[in-house]
Amino acid sequence: MRDPAQEIADLLADYPELGAGLDEFLATGSDPLVGMAGILVLLKLRVRNVLALLPQPAPADDAPPGGR
Repeated sequence: MRDPAQEIADLLADYPELGAGLDEFLATGSDPLVGMAGILVLLKLRVRNVLALLPQPAPADDAPPGGR
């Protein structure tokens, strides 16, 4: 099994725009588990923001405005 830290390093090497601002989580003096958690949270937020920019399907006619 590959090291999770190496897998994230490979991902960030392939997509450098995802790694912007993650240097503080990769500091050698910090706890690696905390750094991994911080990186995963930031990546999840970035993906969620990108998905929010994509066109969404129109709501059904019977749905109330603003409702879910």
